[in-house]
Amino acid sequence: MIPKSLPVAIGPFALALILFAALVWITAGAPLAVGAESPANTLVGRVDGDPIYREDLHDKEIAETRQKLYDLERSSLREKSLALLREKHPGEFPVPKVTIREDDIRNFYKSADLGRQGTLEELEDRIRDYLEIRKLADIDELQYQTAFAQGYIESFLKPPQVYLVELANVDRAAVKGNETALVRIVEFSDFQCPFCNRARPVVQQVLEKYAGRVHLTYRHLPLDRIHPRARELAEAAECAADQGRFWPFHDTIFDNLDSLATADLTEFAGKAQVEDLKAFDACVRSHRFADRVEEDLRAADRLGIGGTPTFFIGRRGENGMLQGVLLEGAQPFKAFQDSIDRILAGESN
Repeated sequence: MIPKSLPVAIGPFALALILFAALVWITAGAPLAVGAESPANTLVGRVDGDPIYREDLHDKEIAETRQKLYDLERSSLREKSLALLREKHPGEFPVPKVTIREDDIRNFYKSADLGRQGTLEELEDRIRDYLEIRKLADIDELQYQTAFAQGYIESFLKPPQVYLVELANVDRAAVKGNETALVRIVEFSDFQCPFCNRARPVVQQVLEKYAGRVHLTYRHLPLDRIHPRARELAEAAECAADQGRFWPFHDTIFDNLDSLATADLTEFAGKAQVEDLKAFDACVRSHRFADRVEEDLRAADRLGIGGTPTFFIGRRGENGMLQGVLLEGAQPFKAFQDSIDRILAGESN
């Protein structure tokens, strides 16, 4: 199992973010509570006799705070429940013990691309702590789910309402999937972002699992302060898209992250089989698609997105806008699955 919240590219402190993710995941791993969500029409006040309902308090910060409170309460319920079960039924719910092998540490150091953060010897203890937290959390989650299924635990906590945002539906050449699909996924990404690269296999898994039911659009969010070539790469990708080669160029860039600082973009375009390299080079040098990249940056800013990758997952609203939720960071498949299944279930209700 993978931590529920993985890093977002917002700065150079990748390991700190990864270790923090473990703690976030522990608070988010319990089963959904029994009972309905808090009703949107709960009366919270009156002004000169006119009612104000909870749905009127539509604010991202409030929604995030409610979710954090719910996660903490759910985490505490899980902790107390497992403590009681391990005392009363130690045979069914034993206290977990884990062993972290040296191979586990080396493999994680390599797969998480932590070489820029320090040597293996320097980071070994912190990686060991993280892997131990993750394995213990896996066991806790399994035992907790088992206890729910067997009727040992009941929860009457009510999860907060999902905070929905709206995004204009924008036509792009950088798309995949069924154009008429109910579920719309918009990825805001940066070509120099290692976490965006890490998200690629999960995105592909989503497209395969929900083939015909999802539509993906790629939009740009170059983080200029930490990725000096990201904007240039974004504009170049649009030049490749102009010749129908966005995704091959996209994959070529991410397959060569280590050499982007000095990479020749025309050479990369050749690897991506962009047919007219002279036209591509002229397009890049003229900054033909600079306005398109700026448009994507403004859209991300309006949504309050500050890191990459961030995924908008939603559906078309009645006003033609897209309405949905944001997933920040290189999330595991289950995070996408939960959001997509919620939309698909709504269609059948």
